[in-house]
Amino acid sequence: HRGPAWLLLGLFFCFFGFAAVEAQFSVLATESLGYTGGEAGRLLGVASAAFVLLALPAGFVGRRFGELRTMRGGALLLAAALLLAAAVPAEAAGALLGCMALAGVGWALVLVPGYPLVANQGGRDRVGFFTGLYYLFGSGAAIVAPGAAGAVMDALGNRALFGAAAAALVV
Repeated sequence: HRGPAWLLLGLFFCFFGFAAVEAQFSVLATESLGYTGGEAGRLLGVASAAFVLLALPAGFVGRRFGELRTMRGGALLLAAALLLAAAVPAEAAGALLGCMALAGVGWALVLVPGYPLVANQGGRDRVGFFTGLYYLFGSGAAIVAPGAAGAVMDALGNRALFGAAAAALVV
């Protein structure tokens, strides 16, 4: 079962990267970029909106080009969007908005094809087992990511959030 194990480990790191941003973005935006809490929420909401808008097309892309290839491309797109966001000056809200939208697109390309790829690893008889593993690895990453990202931010500064999340996505 090495193939499914590597897939689940890769998903863990993807979930880790996105969960880190979801959990710590408001800290970065308010403490280091000078945005209000409401503005930070709206900026992060753009990523969620882009995800929702691209969820259905991401499924078609995954079917057309293969789930794994789509997920890899999505993770790299999301990592690139976060690295671009790290380079955006605080006063360039429009550019940051674009980076967050691009991040949402990347996340859709990871998350949407990820579930069927994992669920189908065990065939019809083990769909439930692999569904459980998918949620175990995703939830585990969501539990670990906020604290780990916060530790990186404490050590290297708040802007390190984007680099740490991007590194996890590349892994």
